[in-house]
Amino acid sequence: MNQVTVEGKMKSHLEEIYKKAATLYGKHPNVDAVMLAGSVSRKLNDQFSDIEIYILWDREPADIDRKEFIKQLNGTVISFYDYEDEEWSEAYHVDGIKIEVSNFLSSSIRRILKEAAINTVIDIDIQCIASSVKDGVPLYGESLIKEFKQEVEVYPENLRRAMVESQLFFSSRWSARYTFINRKDFFLFQKVVMDVIEKMLLMLHGLNGMYVAHPGFKWLSYTLSEMKYKPINLESRIHEIIYSQTMDGVVDLERLLAETVDLIKIHMPSIDVSSFEKAIKITR
Repeated sequence: MNQVTVEGKMKSHLEEIYKKAATLYGKHPNVDAVMLAGSVSRKLNDQFSDIEIYILWDREPADIDRKEFIKQLNGTVISFYDYEDEEWSEAYHVDGIKIEVSNFLSSSIRRILKEAAINTVIDIDIQCIASSVKDGVPLYGESLIKEFKQEVEVYPENLRRAMVESQLFFSSRWSARYTFINRKDFFLFQKVVMDVIEKMLLMLHGLNGMYVAHPGFKWLSYTLSEMKYKPINLESRIHEIIYSQTMDGVVDLERLLAETVDLIKIHMPSIDVSSFEKAIKITR
């Protein structure tokens, strides 16, 4: 069996399972909508992918109902959590596929998306929800999902600015990056590099008006491909910097930061990047 056939069968298997689950959830009188999220909704799934589903309720879901869904799907429970941070969540296996369910009140999602539109405090969890809604696929309650999608259609200008301005600083360790290499303190060096790359990625998300899709920058290749404004060959250069742990890698990271600053100057000229630009080259 060739790779294309295997991938096609896996895709059909995933689709069969999430559609069956959506039909079941959609029959409950207190469920407003069901939305496919994660890698499957973004068409980025592979043989390792699971299914992520948002269930939107008009009132708090009862544990007995959440467990009954799993039972009717012949699922095996992996985890089952009480209410925390706006969400009730569970995970279970069905026919060898893991399903991760995030239960929210519809009113909570409506409020969270409005907060995302006006908030200048960088809350990655809120951004991840906004990104999931933006890229999500409605499986039930399409009109409500459409309403929520309209809330995140336009990226807020105040958030765009905050995403850039909030990252215009370095920790004191940045100036010791060459020292860490010379001393072979590779753990410290890697931490500094990853922190600075994350800083750059957050600025680029803001510059491009894109919500952060995952707190660990999962699906990074896809995200970078969607960015209009970015340094040339960004993905391959990040890969080389992370894995090389060399002087040349640090020099190119400095170049990437400088190129990102240049893009900010062009496309967001009202932001003062002068201090950050000088700090890129500081060493001790």
